[in-house]
Amino acid sequence: YLAKAMARAYGRARRAYRAYETAPAEETLHDARKRIKDCLHLVEALDGVRPRGARPKAGRLDRIGELMGAIRDLDLLSRRIERTEAGRAKLARIAARHARLEREVARSGDRIFAARPKAIEKQWRRARP
Repeated sequence: YLAKAMARAYGRARRAYRAYETAPAEETLHDARKRIKDCLHLVEALDGVRPRGARPKAGRLDRIGELMGAIRDLDLLSRRIERTEAGRAKLARIAARHARLEREVARSGDRIFAARPKAIEKQWRRARP
């Protein structure tokens, strides 16, 4: 049962990440981040029975979630400061940081979500109940 639950959570996170990757927008970013956090919480909860080498790794899920959170923060900041003259001058720096974060999310996400959910399930079948 643990293996199926992990594969299901990973599959949801993977699909949400792929949707964000295909159409980057605030809504797809938010949904992907939520599904990644769900998967992270399950990995953390099952840490005591996690088979050696089984993926996904909690640290990597946490990192991509934090990166996505930073992108969301920059989106909100951009909308807020574009209303002011001084803020508009900072938009180029914010956009550059946003682009760097998106590249890092893409690199991390491609590595984290390379495996299919069935492969994750197979790895977790070695777990001790």
